[in-house]
Amino acid sequence: MVKTVAKLDLTNFIDDFSSYFSRKKSFELLDSIEESSIFIKELENIIFYPPPKLVNLDEELKKLKKLSILNFEIILEFVKIIKYFQYLKNQAFIETIKEWLISIKIAEDIIKK
Repeated sequence: MVKTVAKLDLTNFIDDFSSYFSRKKSFELLDSIEESSIFIKELENIIFYPPPKLVNLDEELKKLKKLSILNFEIILEFVKIIKYFQYLKNQAFIETIKEWLISIKIAEDIIKK
């Protein structure tokens, strides 16, 4: 991945773009340089709000797998994620990005409430 970023001369862009992530996470490009380039160029052309800052939800995801109960503050963190994906789905992205966003399924019951 580091080679691809260097080949595309995107090191500074990736560092800057990573600051928009709601939590610390590694940034991985797609399988091919061409696909990655298309996505990055498209994202550069659209002005959208960065995601809200979130607490790390790794432990809560583990708890959910065990059917545990979450507290209200943690539920609100998940709501932030859902609302942001809904916001992104309403942006005017090219078909490739739009297809990827549509593939992220959110239950209708959650969206309505």
